[in-house]
Amino acid sequence: MAGQTTDKRYGKVAMILHWVIALLIIGQLAGGTFFTSLSFATHSELRISLTQTHKAIGLTILALSVFRLIWRLTHKAPALPGGMSVFERLAAKFTHIVFYGLIIALPISGWLMVSPYKNDISFNVTIHFVTFIHWYNIFYRC
Repeated sequence: MAGQTTDKRYGKVAMILHWVIALLIIGQLAGGTFFTSLSFATHSELRISLTQTHKAIGLTILALSVFRLIWRLTHKAPALPGGMSVFERLAAKFTHIVFYGLIIALPISGWLMVSPYKNDISFNVTIHFVTFIHWYNIFYRC
């Protein structure tokens, strides 16, 4: 069947999940670096909006990662190349386990860090994105 995992490569669902999660994580790193550099005194609305977007995307990463892990556990992975040494096979498995742990643990740790605060996590990313564009145009296009 098309899109299914074969002995040589992952299927479409696994590849789409991989790249969507990877791009979201890269965006989170870039966005987090950007908004933490903003001053609360001069960019408070923008910073709050970006923080809300960051939280929503983090929970989206968590949900997609859990789905990806379930998908991976219920669908056979392609075989590793035959020429790999035992050490390389163990390193590959260990790296996969660590990455799955990180892409699930980091959003959970972020969620735990913001849970004591009164600001709810808003999933209306569209509003936050429009607010970001508005403030970007005001402050950075000059």
